[in-house]
Amino acid sequence: MPEPDSKPKSILVSKTAWWNGIAISVLGYLISAAENGNLPETLLPYAAIITAAGNLILRLLTKDPIKPLFVIGFLAVSLFTGSAMAAPPEAIITGPTGGIPGDILVLDASESKADFFDWEVTPELPDGRKTILPLEGGKKCLVTSVPGTYTAFLAAGNAEGIDLKKWTVKVGGDSPTPGPGPGPTPPHPGPNPNPPNPVPPTPTPDVPDGKFAIAKLVRDWARQVNTPSRSAECVKLADGADAISARISAGTLEGPREILAAVLEANIAAVGHSLEWQAFGKKFEARLRELYEASRLQTDADWAVLFQEMAVGLRAAA
Repeated sequence: MPEPDSKPKSILVSKTAWWNGIAISVLGYLISAAENGNLPETLLPYAAIITAAGNLILRLLTKDPIKPLFVIGFLAVSLFTGSAMAAPPEAIITGPTGGIPGDILVLDASESKADFFDWEVTPELPDGRKTILPLEGGKKCLVTSVPGTYTAFLAAGNAEGIDLKKWTVKVGGDSPTPGPGPGPTPPHPGPNPNPPNPVPPTPTPDVPDGKFAIAKLVRDWARQVNTPSRSAECVKLADGADAISARISAGTLEGPREILAAVLEANIAAVGHSLEWQAFGKKFEARLRELYEASRLQTDADWAVLFQEMAVGLRAAA
């Protein structure tokens, strides 16, 4: 029987160390490539088998392979290759199929099996008004309560593809009708027509004070903005204020921090970073601070009413 070595071999001449090093490198490449998505698709089903074969070869060529390392490596590669095949997406919508003007109609897609969401609707409202407003990254969608029948389309997707779902919502009441056409042809006057009595102009109805008396202030501040598209911008800002009020009432916006963040996002979407609207923003911010410090904005319901009044003032300025 040969005598056992009297001292351990140097790591530079040990077959165990060399083969372990090669195996660790191969295993590391497989794990890294699978994690980064760079592992060829044709190799994915065989990654775990390759790892197991490497373990077997190492055990045959060395006297002391690193067994725990390859057990962990086998499980790791199996995990990465198994998770590379995600489940196909499934679009799921729940919510109302009807309502009346003034209802808060929210479609919910949060039960869908997907990572990305996109909503479309037909028909669109006239005058550039928003028919739908996606919420919570697209997992929910607020539908207009203007009378009519609307079909919402949801595209839910992940790495494996896209699934489509449609949902119809009917809002009762009279549908919007176009404005009146040209009036009747006036009769030809006789030889001695009686001149008509002048009709005094109808005064523009005043803006109601409301709970916070902010609608008139908003109207006057908005009228001081000097831009060619001020009227259209007022409508966009009013739509944003109405949407925020609806989200607060629906419970998808809670607390001053979330509400103010949503206001900033809606204002940027409406007018961008327009310098002409900065004075308006500072005046509204100052009034908002006064109401808050006076403890008049104590509940989310108070915030919802505030933005309803803001929308009224903006539409009066349009």
